[in-house]
Amino acid sequence: MAARVGKNGKAPAARPTPAPTPASAPAGGAAQVVSTAAAPAASAPRAAAPLASDMPDMPEPPPFDAIPPWEEDARVDTMPPAGFAAEKKTEPAVAVAPAAPAAPVAPQRPAATPAQQQETARIAAELGWDGHWPSLAASLALRGVAHQMAFQSELVRCEALNGGNVCFHLRIPLDTLRSSGSVEKLVAALSERFGKEIRVETELGAVADTANAVAEAERAERQRKAEQKMTSDPFVMTMMREFGATIVPGSIQAL
Repeated sequence: MAARVGKNGKAPAARPTPAPTPASAPAGGAAQVVSTAAAPAASAPRAAAPLASDMPDMPEPPPFDAIPPWEEDARVDTMPPAGFAAEKKTEPAVAVAPAAPAAPVAPQRPAATPAQQQETARIAAELGWDGHWPSLAASLALRGVAHQMAFQSELVRCEALNGGNVCFHLRIPLDTLRSSGSVEKLVAALSERFGKEIRVETELGAVADTANAVAEAERAERQRKAEQKMTSDPFVMTMMREFGATIVPGSIQAL
């Protein structure tokens, strides 16, 4: 601010400014005056900017259309370059288990000759038997493998032996039917049935006229009759005609 001028044209003497009193002074000692004005800190000289020639060689920046590595999978090339062959994606090969080999079929054996058939009929008459092997095999008191061998075997011929004995030649479909002493058990059952010594000879081959085939044919005939009886029942026919009822396939069981 401008200094005031007195009446005599001289400026009055400046009054001394009292020093600020500290907020507190240590007890028992003189008050210490601390100047609050701080000297301006000397500014540090700025470092000179490095020249372009002093900078190390830096790699060139990637082009503006470069895609980061983590996004390369998302890139879709809409226009492949000329001569580019797109790789076809093929489905992974699926391992297919090989088909199980079919069970070996026993070869067909020749049937008995007319002379052998006449010999079999003669021996059956002497034994008091009608010569029908499936009925005889089903009537024998056998169990287990021996029963299955008799049930699935086919009589080829009967042969007269010395001493009045008889040999039954049988054909079976599986070799396992001859295990567990089944042949010996069948021999014992036949010998007991006819009251004389009977021998049994077996061979492998395809069979047809067996007790098992007869049982299957009888079972199929009973099933056919049961289904025919059910479909011709008046009540069932009324339900089917008026209400559109149907018979569930496989629900009819022959007794």
